[in-house]
Amino acid sequence: MTTDWLIVDGNNLVHKAPPGLVGSRKRDFPAARWRLARKIDELGGQFAPRVTIVFDGSRGGRDAAFESSSVEVVFCPGHVSADEWIEKAVQRHRDPQQVLVVTSDRTVRTAVEGSGAFSMSCGRFLDLIAENREDLGERLVRQAGAQGPTLGDFFPGD
Repeated sequence: MTTDWLIVDGNNLVHKAPPGLVGSRKRDFPAARWRLARKIDELGGQFAPRVTIVFDGSRGGRDAAFESSSVEVVFCPGHVSADEWIEKAVQRHRDPQQVLVVTSDRTVRTAVEGSGAFSMSCGRFLDLIAENREDLGERLVRQAGAQGPTLGDFFPGD
């Protein structure tokens, strides 16, 4: 399946993410949101050319602290929930079959699938992040190994 646009239910994903990925949600929820956005940003365009993380908010708009080249972070205005924003965005998209929504909210999943989009649970998406991070790590290790031997190659540990 090719996806043009990945939309992530941000609060939903933060609440499902392990503390090792986002830090302490209870102590500093804004920092947990920022860490989540950065983790997704680290993976660049591996998921889709366009990635939007949607959070519930009070004033709405975008936060300059979350600016990146591959991830757009949206805070909904107080009168619009992230769930509503996601559902309307899918309905307005020219080709909903090219949209993947990440949320564990069954009502949202049912609504976006009814509009023709695909959905994925937060748990599955977190698994994909972990798999992709491992793949990236393996590639970095292979590239480092291609640069030549290290002292560890000559003096292996016990």
